[in-house]
Amino acid sequence: MFSLRRSQTAKRFIAYQNSFGIALFITICCSAGAPTIISGFRELYKSHTFVPGLQCQVKAIDIKKDVFTFYLHWNVTTFYGNQTKDRRISFIINFSEKKASTTANTFSINETYPCFCARVDISVIQWNCQWRQPSLPFAVVYLVMGTLCLVSGVCMKMLRKRFKKELQTEQSTG
Repeated sequence: MFSLRRSQTAKRFIAYQNSFGIALFITICCSAGAPTIISGFRELYKSHTFVPGLQCQVKAIDIKKDVFTFYLHWNVTTFYGNQTKDRRISFIINFSEKKASTTANTFSINETYPCFCARVDISVIQWNCQWRQPSLPFAVVYLVMGTLCLVSGVCMKMLRKRFKKELQTEQSTG
């Protein structure tokens, strides 16, 4: 009897009480889960299509500010074997002007650093180059976390709908 009473209380809580909190939970889970899954697929794609072993020589550094966001751009020349190509590496930093300045100056003009760019011949989507090597473990973590968030939100939505229906049926028959 005790577990039945507890079950009924949980059903009422999810179905009716704290409606704002449950709705907020569902919204946050779904709105965080989908972009995280997309980021996971992007990282997975990059980890399979980006060329390792490239060198980028910095030609120019550009920082643009838009309210609280700093856009860092490095114009670089990539070297791979005897091929060279002019490209751009972009990075976004929010709120911290000091961090933006420090990050921009990490890569000095006329110096060469390892970088990672998509293969032009097989890349469906043209990505910019980046300083950080794409990571398969990051991709897996993003995909798992995003899926957990999305499934939690969808399951809570389904449970809420089911419990409301069950409680309405119990009230009409009892």
